[in-house]
Amino acid sequence: MTVQSGAELESHIVQYEIDPLSGMVLSESMVIWRGDGGPWVEGPHLYKIKGIYYLMTASGGTSNDHRKIIARSSSPYGPFEGKPEPILTHLFH
Repeated sequence: MTVQSGAELESHIVQYEIDPLSGMVLSESMVIWRGDGGPWVEGPHLYKIKGIYYLMTASGGTSNDHRKIIARSSSPYGPFEGKPEPILTHLFH
């Protein structure tokens, strides 16, 4: 899993299969989540808890908009449904 930046500060999380022994890429990359609409979605972590996959990422860069966001899916390949509010932020709404 990795992050691929696009134009106009748009970014998204992509996933592809890799052979663990050779490091060779075995599949085409696939966008699995576009984040919460903010810029610079990065640093994905995928957790499986009680059969549900949770994808946690950072968003907003390292400035005032920085936040942690999370989404869930029944499959590690998505589609992922995001939580409407960040799970961690220093901003007060």
